[in-house]
Amino acid sequence: MFFLFKEAYFYSDSLQVTSRCAIRGFFQLIALLAEFEHNIISERTKAGLEAARARGRTGGRPKLKADAVKIAIAKQLHASNSTKVKEICHTLHISKATLYRYLKM
Repeated sequence: MFFLFKEAYFYSDSLQVTSRCAIRGFFQLIALLAEFEHNIISERTKAGLEAARARGRTGGRPKLKADAVKIAIAKQLHASNSTKVKEICHTLHISKATLYRYLKM
C-alpha cells in the first residue's frame, strides 16, 4: 500500500492506514518526537556549557598575547614606507590582519 504525502511516499505491508488524516497524524507524531529530541540535546548542551563556565572554563581558541617587540618593529617598518606590507608580514611571520591590528595599537 502506497501513500503520497507532500511528495513523499509511505509504504507499509503490515500497517493498514486508510485515511489521509491518519497518515498526517503519523508524520506529525514523528516530527514531534524529532523536535523533542532536538530540544533535549540543546538543553543538555547549554547546561554543560554553563557548568563549564562555573568551573572557570571558557570555550574557543585562546588569544595570543601581542609581542611588544614585534609591534614596535611592525610600526617602524610600516612608517618607513620603504618596505611592502607583504614583506613585513613575511619577516615577522604574521598575517596581514595581524599587522594592521598591531598598527592600530
